Amino acid sequence: MKKNNYTILIGALLILFLFSGCDKPEPVFKVEKTSGSGIIALFDAYINGDEKAEVRLRDPFDLNILDAKFYRKAEIDSVVLDGEKFYGLLIQHKDPAHSKFLIYNDTLGLLLQDRDLAGSLLLKKLFIGEKEFFAVVQKFSVKTVINAEKIKIYDIKEGRGSLLFDNFTEVSSPTLFGSMTVSSKKNEPLGVSFKLYGSKASFKPVKIEYTEEGVLSDKLVKWKETLTSHMQKYTTKEETVPITEQLPKYYNTKFDLLRMYLPEKWEVKSGVEIKTLFEDKVTGTVAARKNKDISVFIFDLEKNSPVRAYIRNVTFDLLSDEFNYSLYASAPATREDILTRFVLARCENEEYLVAIRCKEAFYKNNFPLINYMINSINLNCFQ
Repeated sequence: MKKNNYTILIGALLILFLFSGCDKPEPVFKVEKTSGSGIIALFDAYINGDEKAEVRLRDPFDLNILDAKFYRKAEIDSVVLDGEKFYGLLIQHKDPAHSKFLIYNDTLGLLLQDRDLAGSLLLKKLFIGEKEFFAVVQKFSVKTVINAEKIKIYDIKEGRGSLLFDNFTEVSSPTLFGSMTVSSKKNEPLGVSFKLYGSKASFKPVKIEYTEEGVLSDKLVKWKETLTSHMQKYTTKEETVPITEQLPKYYNTKFDLLRMYLPEKWEVKSGVEIKTLFEDKVTGTVAARKNKDISVFIFDLEKNSPVRAYIRNVTFDLLSDEFNYSLYASAPATREDILTRFVLARCENEEYLVAIRCKEAFYKNNFPLINYMINSINLNCFQ
């Protein structure tokens, strides 16, 4: 009887051993990796109502499909950190509430979503030390009159995205001009230099490092506070024109298709014979203050305009081409203490020349105003 019991026990153990050794293998789930073009394709499908694309993108847009046609652009780029690829997707919409910056990993895991973006947007990359970062440049207006530019830098660390740096790179009003230049090179700290006119504050160049704890050695808090304070306190009695998509810059004066900002109480005369600007006299529009310490000359460069011959040898550098017109400016040229600077505005079949002329000392002492006037120039190319 005992023998039979042993036989049964051994048989049971053998069966248990055989079945335990033949367990089904664990299922292997294939994780599909994405690409930049793949993300853009998903976004295009999403705004056209594809529910599958909506699910894969984690529905970060909260978008009414009827508004999809107002997306201006979608930019994408990538960085590689510790062998893993990450994608930055920048979406610019006519309504800033729908503009966003998103960071995905290579399996479409959403690591960051920044909805706090305004104005015209540009996606960039930069190095701080040996690490590469995504950055977004914003251009927008404050109180309609002040032009501002900001840079945001984003970090990716331990599977998460975060906002690392947020500061002004430029603020321009008729009374202040502040500019921060950022220099990026691999394996070096971030170089930052400053220009500031119209304020008693001063800023020396700095080197910003990225620490092992994932923070920056300097976030330039004082610079941000100085420019923010100016914008908060700035007031004007001038009549302002609301900025729209068709009117991307503040202006208060029209010269046919050309528009620009001029301070109050300037005298404007058309059809004037101008003898001091070129070798021979030409006809154009003149705007000046009563004491004549600065003058602005405006010419419609029609096909046969005689003014073209006088600017043939002038070198123009591009200032802006982000709208449907381009703006070019020459370097200031001084002769016998009189400074002249030319600005060229172009769009399709239209072209205008603006010349600013004043004493060199006036230019230096009133640089914020003159810089603001130059950058306010725009063409109404919609007519």
